[in-house]
Amino acid sequence: MATFTQTLGFNQWLILAIIVSVFGTLGDLVESKFKRQVNVKDSGVIMPGHGGLLDRLDSIIFAAPFIYLFLRILDYVS
Repeated sequence: MATFTQTLGFNQWLILAIIVSVFGTLGDLVESKFKRQVNVKDSGVIMPGHGGLLDRLDSIIFAAPFIYLFLRILDYVS
């Protein structure tokens, strides 16, 4: 992606990818833990068989604040 845009350099894209991978996985684990604590298989009925809408969005909901923070820090530093 760094070769197609001048917004971020290669190192910034690499750090962003690591943040998304780590916090996306953590978001999925946290949401699964919440579901296990209340003994619920699906977190909603909008998308039956997929674990619910929250199961589809848990990673991005959890990772988004960290992505935003990283981009704000980059903007502040540069």
